[in-house]
Amino acid sequence: MKGFPKVKVKRSRVHGQGLFAAEDIAEGTPIIEYTGERVTRAEARRRYASRPDAAVQLLAIDARTSIDGAVGGSDARFANHACSPNAQLLVYKKRVFLVAIEPIAKGEEITYDYALEITGDVDAITAMVETVCSCGSPECRGTMLRI
Repeated sequence: MKGFPKVKVKRSRVHGQGLFAAEDIAEGTPIIEYTGERVTRAEARRRYASRPDAAVQLLAIDARTSIDGAVGGSDARFANHACSPNAQLLVYKKRVFLVAIEPIAKGEEITYDYALEITGDVDAITAMVETVCSCGSPECRGTMLRI
């Protein structure tokens, strides 16, 4: 099996650090595995309550399990949100991969749609304020929430 394409982490115009293609990546190519500490959804909610910025690194993979990319995670955790992304997450046998959904040129930022969901005691207005999108896409919906 061929290895993953080369990627690098660097400053992003979208937010903080981002994940970038270090070589051209063809559509359909698995880019990187999203790894980190596997925790229960209850533990993920507890971590989110204590670290609200962790929402984008806590990735639910099924009804019971989340991955906390902030704890021993791969560089996939640096992939930023975009409303018109060039990649998507694919869960395969409880492993999560970032896969190109269109050709990605060397130097281009790799993004996916976070499609965050409101859970717990968070009201819709608070959620909208805390998840403002800055992707810059002409199709930007203004939030990282699934709407």
